[in-house]
Amino acid sequence: MDTIQLSREELFELVWQKPFSHLAKDYQISDTGLRKICTRLKIPLPSQGHWARLRLGKTYKKPSLPKFETKEQIILEKRKTGEQVISEKTFRQNQIINEIKEQYAPLLSENEFSGVSHPLFKSLIEELKTKKGDGYGRFSDSWEPSRGEFDVRFSRSIQNKALRFLKKFLYIIDLRGHKISVDWGSTTHLVIGEARLKIALKERLKIVKEKRGTWDSQKYVPTGTLYFQNDHYSKKEWTDEKESLELQIPKIISYLEVKAQELNRQILENRERRRIHEEQERRKQQILENKKIEFKNFQELIDKANRWKQSQILKDYINHIQANEKELDGDWIKWAMDKATWLDPTSGHEDELLGKYPPEFPKEQNKNW
Repeated sequence: MDTIQLSREELFELVWQKPFSHLAKDYQISDTGLRKICTRLKIPLPSQGHWARLRLGKTYKKPSLPKFETKEQIILEKRKTGEQVISEKTFRQNQIINEIKEQYAPLLSENEFSGVSHPLFKSLIEELKTKKGDGYGRFSDSWEPSRGEFDVRFSRSIQNKALRFLKKFLYIIDLRGHKISVDWGSTTHLVIGEARLKIALKERLKIVKEKRGTWDSQKYVPTGTLYFQNDHYSKKEWTDEKESLELQIPKIISYLEVKAQELNRQILENRERRRIHEEQERRKQQILENKKIEFKNFQELIDKANRWKQSQILKDYINHIQANEKELDGDWIKWAMDKATWLDPTSGHEDELLGKYPPEFPKEQNKNW
């Protein structure tokens, strides 16, 4: 396999040397897949029309590579003539497969793995010492839930190969920093970041017809075929019909990790959408509250203007009465002027009896009690 390994900095230089369409012809990845890798690693890309301007002899200023914390190495496989373009998802899976094979080659080739067992594996071994089979001859933690046990269903005849796979799988999962979570009963999830992938190790069953007296019946019997299952919306299974599950561990983990990457990205995108939605709703509510306050202030302005106008009318009226009435009670004039002044919002005057404008009156209590 003819491959090259690139750092983020080297990939940055590469995508500024050739168009993506040309790089896709050189390496086993589509131009879209390579562009997605650059976007994920925050690598600035040539703008639309960049290569056309370059062919016309125009100069350009290449941007600097912004800081981005990553130790990821990009492995590109050189394309052979006639080879099909692979997607960015398949490219990522192949990278992880190569990484696992390189890091854990001795472990994957061992028949009897001697490494430290995962706590769930130790617990399962103890459980299987006294475990009875289910109605189909398989051991099953979900038929008779022992809380905290890995979800397994297999018969005694294939116990050894099932346990060899599970021991290696859990060991590598732990080394790669992932967690296994067992919920109520024995529902088992692989936890990567915030993504939770439901997994199980099972033995395939087949239907066998049998005669019972005068009628035919059928029963399920173990086939000896072991399979590992990821049941997340759509099921994905790996069986040992053509190749042992132990040898498929890199393939299984690469699929699960890429799936988890996609789920974690969706989780972050959904969270960001919720944040934006909540912020928009908060702003809408704030604008609504500001409108209410603004309108209330405006209504108060109109009310004060009307009060001021009524106050002026009252004062003009009182002055007219005072000028034209010969025998007028002076106390009334004083009382009337006092009320006109009290009505004027610019005076700040409080009435001796009524207090501030408008006066407050206690609500009448319901006397029918």
